[in-house]
Amino acid sequence: MGQAGSSEISIFGEGEMEAEFEKHGGNGNISVKDLISDGYDLVIDLIIRPTRAKYTLDALGPPSFELEDPLTQAPIYVSRTDRVVLNERQLGLACTHWNLLEDDRVTVKPAPCLIYLHSNVGSRKDALRVRDIGLRLGFSVFAFDFSGSGRSDGIYVTMGWLESSDLKYILDDLDACDSVTSIAFFAHSMGCYPAILNVASRSQQTAELAIKGSPIDAIPHIFRKWNVEPYAKRITGLVFDGAYSTMDQCIDDLVLNVKNEGFGAPKLVLKAAAHFIQKSVENRTGVRLEFLRPVDVAAAIPSIPALFVCGSVDKYVGPAHTHELAAAYGGPCAKVVVDGADHYSPRPTQVYQLSMLFLRHHLTSSSSSSAINEAAVSMSPLYQSQLHTILTHTSRPSQHYSLPTSPSNNMTSPSLSHTSKYIGSMCRTDNAAF
Repeated sequence: MGQAGSSEISIFGEGEMEAEFEKHGGNGNISVKDLISDGYDLVIDLIIRPTRAKYTLDALGPPSFELEDPLTQAPIYVSRTDRVVLNERQLGLACTHWNLLEDDRVTVKPAPCLIYLHSNVGSRKDALRVRDIGLRLGFSVFAFDFSGSGRSDGIYVTMGWLESSDLKYILDDLDACDSVTSIAFFAHSMGCYPAILNVASRSQQTAELAIKGSPIDAIPHIFRKWNVEPYAKRITGLVFDGAYSTMDQCIDDLVLNVKNEGFGAPKLVLKAAAHFIQKSVENRTGVRLEFLRPVDVAAAIPSIPALFVCGSVDKYVGPAHTHELAAAYGGPCAKVVVDGADHYSPRPTQVYQLSMLFLRHHLTSSSSSSAINEAAVSMSPLYQSQLHTILTHTSRPSQHYSLPTSPSNNMTSPSLSHTSKYIGSMCRTDNAAF
């Protein structure tokens, strides 16, 4: 890792680092390289070249399998299809689609599609966290590796910039898929910006809002107003887990964490390090990280319900990012802070259940023509109460709501008889007690 850091810093010419340091109020005579190289190396690795997720196709499960409908005990037939979609740069994106099948076990059922978007250290394999919950609730589940991740082509990740274009090509592909009736998103970390930008770009004023006070290239060219066409499939709900509000703030937080983990350097040096990091990323990837500002785009999503999830001890993207994004969001939304959870670790099962029931509820609210399987889900009374509150508030236009912190420990509860009764109780208008 250390050698890689030195080569990155070498993009600066003789004396350039010292000159940049002086711009930030420091003394150019000191050895800036000695002060920041270790921390610089660590942060660069986290941003554009984290350890790449490696897995075999077998890790995605069998090509076909059965689940049991908890309400009727009838079998749910599922098939897995793997394929490659080319992005704008002609890089292959490794994709998997888990489809629901008719009783003949051959014909694909028309169904709403849940798209899982992974983090900068993740892959499509992470979709297994929500796959079976989604399938039991009547969704097909689609996941893919962003370029530079997993089994897809590419070298670097760009924290959402180039990944936004990847998602556009995936959505264009799914628009042509007859079995996909509508779309919902579960996005984690880096995957949140592509979801926000793709959904917001279909709003009338997105291009103007996104570049207000900024250069024209403050959003990727493919999303500027004159390039945007409406999606054929309705987007019914969004879950954002560990989303950042701006990359500027995210880098500042990362550099500060480097200091807190034992890298002894003055705040002034760390500020200079953040600037060097952005310049290095631009040199390597052509991406200006300061343009990654989902908080400026979120207001352009006017009516799609969203659930924002974050960990209370997330040291990479702290809860303040989630609070800022939710405050800026244009549609109805709610927040859940998971106590004791960090950025990359899987959430408790009940958080995924809560999130998926949120998406299912808003799917049926907006698309009565889609047949949804009434699957039973076991949740603790606390999570039932939280879901009740979430659905109550996000079913109203322009309502924002923040839930008390959710426990991250495993909780046991009796099974619910079936979701139809459960969802009905969740949609009451009386207040839940916490």
